[in-house]
Amino acid sequence: MKALIPSCLVLFSLLFAYNSSAQTPSSSCPRDQSFALIQFSNSFSVQCSDISPCSILKAKTASWKKGTDCCLWDGVKCDTETGNVIGLHLSCSCLKQHPLPPPPPPSARPFQQ
Repeated sequence: MKALIPSCLVLFSLLFAYNSSAQTPSSSCPRDQSFALIQFSNSFSVQCSDISPCSILKAKTASWKKGTDCCLWDGVKCDTETGNVIGLHLSCSCLKQHPLPPPPPPSARPFQQ
């Protein structure tokens, strides 16, 4: 039984190391992708209604901070090899798009035939 304990500890350590490396990218996300995600999040506001099942949760974009690794942000999925962003999971973030600006008046548009 005593001989089995060191073997189990080694096996547990290997499984833990593999699991940790499988979930954490080996490189951080590129700055241009981080910047693009910040710009994307700035185009939304967080608005949850009181009756929404998501109202008790915070927006995933709340963890999106300039100067931090976007692969560690809530709702962002990165490639574990390259660090490139490969997915966004923003359900239950209560995001509402800001209204688009009105189109320019006809006098400001180029002449159309």
